Amino acid sequence: MEGYVYILSNPVMPGLVKIGFTTEDDINVRLSGLFQTGVPVPFDVEYACRIPDCKKVERALHRAFHPQRTHARREFFNIEPDQAIAILELFEAIDLTSDVIRRGQENALPEDIAATKKARKRRPNMNFFEMGLAKGDVIQYIPSLSDDMPITVTIEEEKKVRFLGETRSLSSVTTELRETDYQVQPGPYWTTTIGDLSDLYERTYG
Repeated sequence: MEGYVYILSNPVMPGLVKIGFTTEDDINVRLSGLFQTGVPVPFDVEYACRIPDCKKVERALHRAFHPQRTHARREFFNIEPDQAIAILELFEAIDLTSDVIRRGQENALPEDIAATKKARKRRPNMNFFEMGLAKGDVIQYIPSLSDDMPITVTIEEEKKVRFLGETRSLSSVTTELRETDYQVQPGPYWTTTIGDLSDLYERTYG
């Protein structure tokens, strides 16, 4: 059963990820249907791929994350999007995330865009100093922990890091390292001497 498997998040549902599939020819039709009266703002597409046996893969993901499932009849899991994405990347799938995001933005209503921006403001941007880190502290890229030459950045400002001689946002560095066409949230991919960055964020902002 060829189709799409998608990983979604929602700014008003922090910490939850929705894992689903569809055999619709246009995945955006399915995603539009998910935005109903019971959901305050549209879902954000974290990852979307076309895969030969989408139903089987979706079931495998649901089994893998069953302990983190919030409700037996709902496809929501208390995990980071990257945990599901890492598994999907093992399959022979076609990554269509950037295309799905682009088409969704083209068809979005102005009031939906405004509501989503407002919802995102409730979750503050990552501030290293507020999270207990200081200028000069080193942050290490988690996927390279076993490498001989681990990838690191140095905190330069409260919201900026130093990477390869340039001062940049950690989001842009993470997007580059992940080799994606869409912006990646950095939290799940970095660790510090006082804990993983995503854990520090949650402890700071809740």
